[in-house]
Amino acid sequence: IWYVEGIAQFESKKFGGDSWDTHRDMLLRMATLENDLHTYTGMNSFSGKDGFHSEMVYNQGYALLNYMEETYGDERVRALLDHRPIVNFKSSIKKAFGISADRVYDDWVAHLEEKYGAVADSMDRVGEREGELIFDKGSYEFYPTYSPDGSKVAFITNNGEDYRLNKLVIMDLSTRRLDTVAEWNDQPFGLLSTRFSWAPDGKGLFFVRSVGGRWDLFSYDLERKKEKRVTIGLRGKDPSISPGGTEVAFVGNRGGTNSLGILRIDSTRVRHLTQNNNGTQYFGPKWSPDGKRILFTVFRGEDRDIAIIDPDATPRPKHRKRNKDKEVEDDSLAVFPDSVAYASDAGFEALVSSSADERDPVWLPDGSGFVFSSDRTGIFNLYSYDLVTGRQEQITNVIGGAFVPTVSPDGEEIIYAGFHAANYSLYRIQRSAAVPVEVAEALPRDYRGIYTGEKLSDLYSIGRYG
Repeated sequence: IWYVEGIAQFESKKFGGDSWDTHRDMLLRMATLENDLHTYTGMNSFSGKDGFHSEMVYNQGYALLNYMEETYGDERVRALLDHRPIVNFKSSIKKAFGISADRVYDDWVAHLEEKYGAVADSMDRVGEREGELIFDKGSYEFYPTYSPDGSKVAFITNNGEDYRLNKLVIMDLSTRRLDTVAEWNDQPFGLLSTRFSWAPDGKGLFFVRSVGGRWDLFSYDLERKKEKRVTIGLRGKDPSISPGGTEVAFVGNRGGTNSLGILRIDSTRVRHLTQNNNGTQYFGPKWSPDGKRILFTVFRGEDRDIAIIDPDATPRPKHRKRNKDKEVEDDSLAVFPDSVAYASDAGFEALVSSSADERDPVWLPDGSGFVFSSDRTGIFNLYSYDLVTGRQEQITNVIGGAFVPTVSPDGEEIIYAGFHAANYSLYRIQRSAAVPVEVAEALPRDYRGIYTGEKLSDLYSIGRYG
């Protein structure tokens, strides 16, 4: 199984369709450092594995083939297919490489332990900043979001189940009591890819469900404990409620194209702020505290960047076409040249854009800036950005990864999802832990070096951490 799945990714990489990225690097790094790697035999099957460890069959297969290529050459990797196994796949490896499969596997693990051990040593020298662990009941705790008064945090958790079987829960930060708002056990991928939003008064939550294969917006009244469907056929995700509570910013998806949309809750009327035709994807729009701007993540083929737009921008005009000598309106998400993807009055601006992957921006309460996640050091960590000065500071410094931050209403604390081997948990850290960083120190996003003679300790050096 590791070969069948890994060779598809390996060959895709050779033709430019895939790459060894920071997320895969994180999974392999933490499995190595925390003794959670599959054995050679364990890589041969999905049987008996939860979602995380099933994914690691893919990841380890891809990584092992990359190592084989760097060590023995891609001709030997491809020769594996020419040597039909006698009893099991080990005989193919023996014929292709001249040594046993167990020897190849052991050499690879020793290679990973040396390389990632250098990362851990570098972290020890610099000092880790991870914060306080506040929730770890399952293997998947994600999208934490402070309540408007700061007394609670809502988040997604599998709470001991498989990581595809999720609940939206609210935790009282003083008592740690949990209340379940919604469950998605009947829809395995129900909340893996979508965020949610508190109502401004803290009395409800807005989230999405898949109905008939399409995302629709739902609300939940915390006082009445009632769920209500808000839209029909919206095909949207990542809802964010405006400060006035009258509008929802969301990411729409129709015809294979993402757009940023604004929905009026009282009429379900939708305005689309963007029109792209080049595969651009959007994530996690967030209203500014004054309601005048929307912060979001944009992906344009290489990595994610962070940008801003005016929610009152003129909607892109509908495309018009002729049909039997009659002019008709095409779908509002019809193809437009990318040069006019944003209205002239949209105020679109890419704020943090580099060869690194920047994602998950969330506003500071006073609107002066935001906190986000970036892999600029080769590891996803949290950073802050000042809108006036452009100054950036690094908040966390972890060996695993730090994602999807949420900032307390007083601006002093941050809760985020931190990753260790096969496990996302919630951590809380003080903003005062941040240190200034030199933006020019961002690393290129090519991590093939972990399979060459290049030392990771050079990449993850003290200088790279600012």
